Formats: sequence, structure tokens, C-alpha cells
Amino acid sequence: MRYSILSSVVDDDAEIDRFFDHISKVSYFHEMPLFWLQWHMAMAAQLRWLKAEEYLEMGYTAAAAFEKKQGEKYNRKQLEDRKAKFLAALPPAAA
Repeated sequence: MRYSILSSVVDDDAEIDRFFDHISKVSYFHEMPLFWLQWHMAMAAQLRWLKAEEYLEMGYTAAAAFEKKQGEKYNRKQLEDRKAKFLAALPPAAA
């Protein structure tokens, strides 16, 4: 589930958090780097910078685990793009 789609139908931050929290318990999703990217985007939209950073790092961790398991390089383009946008959006006190 893309955060952009979810946020267009659910406007309650607590419900969005609950949605991602429940999905994170399913190993199939928990192991997907882009799942963490979407949760990162939700946290960034809520200005929850520490959680956003944590979930972005979880995306990188999941990418490394994918590489180890699959034996092939994971394309980090989306993670890198989001990281750049995230760093640019951080308020000076949070950087």
C-alpha cells in the first residue's frame, strides 16, 4: 500500500500508524524495503522526524537482507531519492 493512496482515503494519523503497525507484523511485508519506505513517508508527513529516520534506515537494512538472501544487488534508487528529500525537509533543529 502506497502512503499517497492511503492518505487520500484515511486522514487520521493514528489510523495510518495502526495500519502500518499491523502490516509490519507480517514477515512478507516486514522484509520488503519499500514497505519501510512507505512507513517512513507517513512519519515524515506527520513531522515525526525520528521515526521517519528510523523507518528509512529499516528500509536500508531490509535491502541489505534482500541482497544477502537473494544474492543480487537491490536497487536503492527509491530509498536514495527519499533520503535526499527527507534530509532537505528536516528542520534545522532536527538535522
